Amino acid sequence: SFAEGSVRPEIPDGRRWLRRNSLLVEWLIGPALPQTGDLRAVQLSDDVDYVCGEFHRAYHYIHPALSLRHVLLVKGNAAGREPYLLVCDEVELEGESKFFAWQLHAGGELTVGDGRAKIVGHRGELNLQCLVPVGGVLLRKQTPAPLEAERTDFIQFRTAQAESKAAYLVALTPHLAGRKAKPPVIRALPATGGWAVEVITSAGLDVVLFRSDRATTVRASGIATASRVTLWRQSSDGKSVIYRLGDGAASAPES
Repeated sequence: SFAEGSVRPEIPDGRRWLRRNSLLVEWLIGPALPQTGDLRAVQLSDDVDYVCGEFHRAYHYIHPALSLRHVLLVKGNAAGREPYLLVCDEVELEGESKFFAWQLHAGGELTVGDGRAKIVGHRGELNLQCLVPVGGVLLRKQTPAPLEAERTDFIQFRTAQAESKAAYLVALTPHLAGRKAKPPVIRALPATGGWAVEVITSAGLDVVLFRSDRATTVRASGIATASRVTLWRQSSDGKSVIYRLGDGAASAPES
């Protein structure tokens, strides 16, 4: 507000004041920002949620030819399956090699060691397992705030050497405090045309395949598929279903 008799500055369109005070507000009333990413797939269901996006234009200091992320949430159920989240990233540079680093901000008490990390909060804990790249370096780091009290922990998973392309596959499993549940056993499987994960729980077996954006099919554990992501699920009674995700495929299970 302005006091009576004061002279209000001339601001023809408000942008000069906004530039000094809030880039966010300027963005809200100004021209639209250029799009830096594309959603490839979004599929939600009672059993699994899947999102895939490509965002190579979001980087300012490097210019990757490809930066693709799959996020797959496999939900728990009354049969005893515990929920888990898989994040699969594929990055490719043009004509140069660099060290790649996958990062996750903790937001809780953090411990790191032997390719695994644990984040402990008030209601439970989140366990992180780094599956790909094999031989990657998992580090605990802090944000570079000037005061130590302002620094926060984060996880960095780095490639062991400079490369022109890299893939990351990380599994996250939550565990609520006071809940007696056996965590799933998760390991990477050999695969061609992409990456694969095996998840073993007391209720059965899951095999998840992620197809590389540079391949037409992915093969692992006797399964071949052209879908972006495929979840093959076998219950302890021997029954199996398949979820095909991405590329417009239906997320309903196939027996």
